[in-house]
Amino acid sequence: MKRIGLEIFSGLILLLFIVGDLCGQVYLAPSDFPPPPFELNSDSSVTDVDHRFKVDQTNRVSTDTGLTKTGSWGWGYCQSVVLNETHAFIGNGRIIQKLNISDIKSIGIDGEFETPDQVTSIVVYDDLLYATYGGTLLVVDISGEGNPIQVSRNLVSPSLNKSIILKYPYLYILTWRSIIILDVSDPSNPLYLGGIGALEHVQSIVVRDGFIYLCYAGFRTGFDVVDATDPTKPLYINWGINLRPVPDFAIKDSLLFVAVQGSGNNKLQLTSYDISNPYAITELHTDTIATEADSYGVYPSSITLRDSLLYIVTVDSGIYAVNVGDPFNPVLVGKVWREATVDVPWESELSTNSGNILAAAT
Repeated sequence: MKRIGLEIFSGLILLLFIVGDLCGQVYLAPSDFPPPPFELNSDSSVTDVDHRFKVDQTNRVSTDTGLTKTGSWGWGYCQSVVLNETHAFIGNGRIIQKLNISDIKSIGIDGEFETPDQVTSIVVYDDLLYATYGGTLLVVDISGEGNPIQVSRNLVSPSLNKSIILKYPYLYILTWRSIIILDVSDPSNPLYLGGIGALEHVQSIVVRDGFIYLCYAGFRTGFDVVDATDPTKPLYINWGINLRPVPDFAIKDSLLFVAVQGSGNNKLQLTSYDISNPYAITELHTDTIATEADSYGVYPSSITLRDSLLYIVTVDSGIYAVNVGDPFNPVLVGKVWREATVDVPWESELSTNSGNILAAAT
């Protein structure tokens, strides 16, 4: 989106109504990772949900300041979405779906790939899609017109793979208790490089220049930094930055943006950091982006950055678009309200493309 201003944003929001087939394989990654420099918490459990309950597709249009909802899609628990110019790839329960979004008012399925467990994260690189479910990493070829074709499938962790980041040729996997780094230059045979322990309530990770940033929104708060410039020997170098719950963050050049819920629960605050030196991170600016009525909480769930626009999904009050071209003067330029019938999970994903389409996996 090259033009910035108070104008109507034409977008697609994938608002989804929420409610060991590899036994015997050898894990790609070991389980004895170097621990983080703080105490690990007790084990947690994950409850799966029915992945095929059906919700009718809707094309209801609701317009608010700067953002326009054009439709919805889904009948499963959706945590992941990736867009290119013609398709949206989503983890729809236990199915990876290739959705044709050339006409966003009439979305169609161009292909599907079923998995044994709930899809937790998706990334796309060229004609390959990388996805995680359970402790497994799946690679499929999406170049054809029909269903994706499996390239490889490997059990990489004994615990849940929560999310993945691809900085080719390195793939970073956030599991329930660790971060795993793989070399995927040969997608048919991913190679384990290194790993490091992490708390089970790490909410999200981002990667810049070989440094991994981990954020927390549970019993531990703020964010930490891991030096993985040598992917075989990742090492914690900085921790306990920002003591507020941080569910997600985004990076633009040497700036890191953190969205948090402000005092009173009805304020959305944005803080920027200078991460040009990851060993000495500097807080630059904090601003209140929006203040809603007391009945609306503004707890951020996910954020993504395209050009100078930062999109923030909140659990209770919808999606916000913020111009961060000047990090010392962020400006709210758009907002679409959350519908009362839609629940946004604590973990969700956003994706945009150059056609000004914004999709939220909720």
